[in-house]
Parts: sequence; C-alpha cells; structure tokens
Amino acid sequence: PTYEIHLEQGQNVLKIHADTFVKGVYLSGPDGVHFEKNFFDLPAHTIIEVPYSGALRSVMQVRLLHCNQR
Repeated sequence: PTYEIHLEQGQNVLKIHADTFVKGVYLSGPDGVHFEKNFFDLPAHTIIEVPYSGALRSVMQVRLLHCNQR
C-alpha cells in the first residue's frame, strides 16, 4: 500500500491519501503527546483531512491504523 501524507503545520491539519482502507490515524509528538482519530473504514483513495490538537507542536510519527490492527 502507498500513502501520501501532507502535514500542514500552520493549520494543524494532516491530509492523507491512501490506496487502501484506513481505519484511523495515530500521531505522536515530543513529550509523549499523542493524538488518535478513528474512522469508519474509509474506502481507498479517499483524501482524509485530520485536524489535530495544537498540543502536538510537532508531529514526529504518523501511523495509519488498518482493519487488521488492534
């Protein structure tokens, strides 16, 4: 699977375009701050916009959660 992930730091918006089903997204930043958002199995090739908390000053890791995880 391939993903395009665009992080717009100014607006705290993460844009994801994946060619597979996506169940959710997990962002982690410094100081153990993290943000998780679950979706209802969005179909492939959907552009997902995820507004995330301003407490996440900089995003260090982005994980996409799929149907088979958790």
